Amino acid sequence: SLLFIPLVVLIKSYRWSLILGVQSIKLNLIDAYSIYFSSLFYGSISPGGVLGEVTKVIHLKNEIDLNTEKTTPSVIIDRIFDFFIILCIGIFCLSYFILKNYFFSIFVLIFGFIIPFYLAFIVLFKYLNKTINKNSKKNIIFKTIFSVLVLFKKLKFSIFLKGVIITIIGQVIACIQVIYIFKILNLDFTISYVLAINSSIVLVSILPITIAGIGSRDSIVLYLFSLNNVKIEYAILFSSLYLFIFNFGTYFFSFISLLFKPLRIK
Repeated sequence: SLLFIPLVVLIKSYRWSLILGVQSIKLNLIDAYSIYFSSLFYGSISPGGVLGEVTKVIHLKNEIDLNTEKTTPSVIIDRIFDFFIILCIGIFCLSYFILKNYFFSIFVLIFGFIIPFYLAFIVLFKYLNKTINKNSKKNIIFKTIFSVLVLFKKLKFSIFLKGVIITIIGQVIACIQVIYIFKILNLDFTISYVLAINSSIVLVSILPITIAGIGSRDSIVLYLFSLNNVKIEYAILFSSLYLFIFNFGTYFFSFISLLFKPLRIK
């Protein structure tokens, strides 16, 4: 399970390099991989991994010698890919637990979330585009939002589709890692239940509340395990193993990468 971590980071680095390519920023996969991996060291010791994203911006600024206004949008959109796909998986699994039907769960996901989200995005984009065009020179937040919107507009459908597929592959590998943890504990759950647990844990961990999701992750695991009448001891063991593999494991590999790509503040 630990050995899957470098592979997941590699495919995410490839996704990030595709987004950078849309901005005409040339960064080879090896450099993208080392920057992505070394930034995870700081992300693993900060709430929601926020510091890792900031570090990635600084690394890229130093590597390409561009201002943060140019480098920040790619990092934000890369993060949005993970958040959106994981949220879709979470909504689908929650719908399946309630409805007990795959067809209706897909229907809820598409018509209850994806289409409304898309329509809301179009309306919001038009509104922000007018607002930001007037205020972009006055506020750094407006500048950043405007840069992200511009980059979204530049994303071709083929690039967007590749990003979605890469994100899904990353989540499939993460689920395999979770299944290995369940095997250690001699627990046998359905794939939908594994997806629900993994997506819930990741979404909670993204929130900048606690470091490495400690506490918030434990709470959601206790709740989800109780739905299947699994003892509390197993929930605590699972949460501890999850922390060891996904957080300490990432911390270990990223620390090695950090030795080759140290952070330098210029």
